[in-house]
Amino acid sequence: MPSSQESYHYESSGTPRWISVLFVLLFLALGAVGFFAYSSTSKLTKDLSDAQKTNTTLSTQLDQANTRLAELKSIVEVTQQKSA
Repeated sequence: MPSSQESYHYESSGTPRWISVLFVLLFLALGAVGFFAYSSTSKLTKDLSDAQKTNTTLSTQLDQANTRLAELKSIVEVTQQKSA
């Protein structure tokens, strides 16, 4: 039986080192995922903006081509009427 003067000292082992390393790696992985998500979103936004500009340019060119086609069609019709 232990005497009353003896004290018991329990040493806590603390957090194992691998848990700390795991948390650091997890934090770095989350940071990398956040960075890649932000970078992908930025690239997609830029690509969408470029596609919209190209679409606007092509629509303008198509309208011009249709106008020119209508003018040529009218010239051909007038020429056909004069030759008939």
